[in-house]
Amino acid sequence: MKTEKKIEVLITELENKLLLPQIRKSKKALDKLIADEFEEFGSSGVRLSKADILKGLVEEQPSELIMTHSNVVKLSDDVILITYTLTRKESESRSLRSSIWKQSRGAWQLFFHQGTKAKGISET
Repeated sequence: MKTEKKIEVLITELENKLLLPQIRKSKKALDKLIADEFEEFGSSGVRLSKADILKGLVEEQPSELIMTHSNVVKLSDDVILITYTLTRKESESRSLRSSIWKQSRGAWQLFFHQGTKAKGISET
Protein backbone atom coordinates (compact mmCIF):
# COMPACT_ATOMS: atom_id res chain seq x y z
CA MET A 1 0.00 0.00 0.00
CA LYS A 2 1.33 3.45 -0.88
CA THR A 3 2.41 5.70 1.98
CA GLU A 4 -0.28 8.33 1.31
CA LYS A 5 -2.99 5.64 1.25
CA LYS A 6 -1.64 4.22 4.53
CA ILE A 7 -1.86 7.66 6.14
CA GLU A 8 -5.40 8.14 4.80
CA VAL A 9 -6.46 4.81 6.31
CA LEU A 10 -4.68 5.57 9.61
CA ILE A 11 -6.25 9.03 10.03
CA THR A 12 -9.71 7.67 9.20
CA GLU A 13 -9.19 4.91 11.79
CA LEU A 14 -8.03 7.42 14.43
CA GLU A 15 -11.00 9.71 13.77
CA ASN A 16 -13.39 6.75 13.97
CA LYS A 17 -11.71 5.67 17.20
CA LEU A 18 -12.70 9.01 18.75
CA LEU A 19 -16.34 8.17 17.97
CA LEU A 20 -16.32 4.94 20.01
CA PRO A 21 -18.09 5.14 23.41
CA GLN A 22 -15.29 3.23 25.18
CA ILE A 23 -12.69 5.72 23.91
CA ARG A 24 -14.89 8.76 24.65
CA LYS A 25 -15.23 7.53 28.27
CA SER A 26 -11.48 6.97 28.73
CA LYS A 27 -9.59 10.07 29.82
CA LYS A 28 -6.32 8.15 29.33
CA ALA A 29 -7.15 7.19 25.72
CA LEU A 30 -8.39 10.70 24.89
CA ASP A 31 -5.31 12.29 26.43
CA LYS A 32 -3.13 10.19 24.15
CA LEU A 33 -5.14 10.97 20.99
CA ILE A 34 -5.68 14.71 21.55
CA ALA A 35 -2.82 17.23 21.43
CA ASP A 36 -2.27 19.49 24.45
CA GLU A 37 -2.77 22.57 22.26
CA PHE A 38 -6.04 21.19 20.84
CA GLU A 39 -8.90 23.57 20.04
CA GLU A 40 -12.44 22.90 18.86
CA PHE A 41 -15.13 25.12 17.43
CA GLY A 42 -18.18 23.10 18.45
CA SER A 43 -21.42 22.80 16.52
CA SER A 44 -22.99 24.70 19.44
CA GLY A 45 -20.84 27.72 18.57
CA VAL A 46 -18.61 27.30 21.63
CA ARG A 47 -14.78 27.27 21.55
CA LEU A 48 -13.38 24.31 23.51
CA SER A 49 -9.94 23.34 24.80
CA LYS A 50 -8.49 19.89 25.43
CA ALA A 51 -9.46 20.16 29.11
CA ASP A 52 -13.06 21.00 28.12
CA ILE A 53 -13.19 18.01 25.77
CA LEU A 54 -11.71 15.58 28.30
CA LYS A 55 -14.27 16.65 30.90
CA GLY A 56 -17.21 16.76 28.52
CA LEU A 57 -16.67 13.48 26.71
CA VAL A 58 -16.21 11.35 29.80
CA GLU A 59 -19.50 12.78 31.15
CA GLU A 60 -21.59 12.48 27.96
CA GLN A 61 -24.28 9.86 27.47
CA PRO A 62 -23.08 7.20 25.01
CA SER A 63 -24.62 7.33 21.56
CA GLU A 64 -23.94 5.63 18.26
CA LEU A 65 -21.99 7.97 16.00
CA ILE A 66 -21.58 7.15 12.31
CA MET A 67 -19.01 8.74 9.99
CA THR A 68 -19.84 8.93 6.28
CA HIS A 69 -18.55 10.79 3.24
CA SER A 70 -15.03 11.13 4.61
CA ASN A 71 -12.25 12.81 2.67
CA VAL A 72 -8.60 12.97 3.71
CA VAL A 73 -6.21 15.65 2.43
CA LYS A 74 -2.48 15.80 3.13
CA LEU A 75 -1.61 19.42 3.99
CA SER A 76 2.05 18.62 4.66
CA ASP A 77 4.12 15.57 5.63
CA ASP A 78 2.95 15.82 9.23
CA VAL A 79 -0.42 17.61 8.95
CA ILE A 80 -3.60 15.92 7.66
CA LEU A 81 -7.14 17.26 7.22
CA ILE A 82 -10.14 14.93 7.36
CA THR A 83 -13.70 16.06 6.61
CA TYR A 84 -16.86 13.99 6.95
CA THR A 85 -20.54 13.89 7.83
CA LEU A 86 -21.39 12.67 11.33
CA THR A 87 -24.78 11.15 12.14
CA ARG A 88 -26.05 10.60 15.68
CA LYS A 89 -27.99 7.36 15.19
CA GLU A 90 -30.69 7.84 17.85
CA SER A 91 -31.68 11.36 16.75
CA GLU A 92 -30.64 11.16 13.07
CA SER A 93 -29.08 14.61 13.53
CA ARG A 94 -26.19 15.33 11.19
CA SER A 95 -23.21 17.62 11.34
CA LEU A 96 -20.35 18.44 9.02
CA ARG A 97 -17.00 17.76 10.67
CA SER A 98 -13.40 18.70 9.99
CA SER A 99 -10.32 17.66 11.93
CA ILE A 100 -6.66 18.48 11.61
CA TRP A 101 -4.25 15.80 12.77
CA LYS A 102 -0.56 16.55 13.42
CA GLN A 103 2.28 14.10 13.74
CA SER A 104 4.66 14.88 16.58
CA ARG A 105 7.40 12.61 17.88
CA GLY A 106 6.13 9.76 15.73
CA ALA A 107 2.52 9.89 16.95
CA TRP A 108 -0.55 11.39 15.31
CA GLN A 109 -2.72 13.60 17.53
CA LEU A 110 -5.88 15.60 16.96
CA PHE A 111 -4.88 19.28 16.84
CA PHE A 112 -8.12 20.99 15.72
CA HIS A 113 -11.75 20.01 15.22
CA GLN A 114 -14.85 21.83 14.00
CA GLY A 115 -18.45 20.69 13.89
CA THR A 116 -21.24 22.50 12.05
CA LYS A 117 -24.89 21.51 12.25
CA ALA A 118 -26.05 20.28 8.87
CA LYS A 119 -29.45 20.94 7.36
CA GLY A 120 -30.96 19.20 4.37
CA ILE A 121 -28.17 16.63 3.89
CA SER A 122 -29.29 13.29 2.55
CA GLU A 123 -27.18 10.16 2.87
CA THR A 124 -27.46 9.24 -0.80
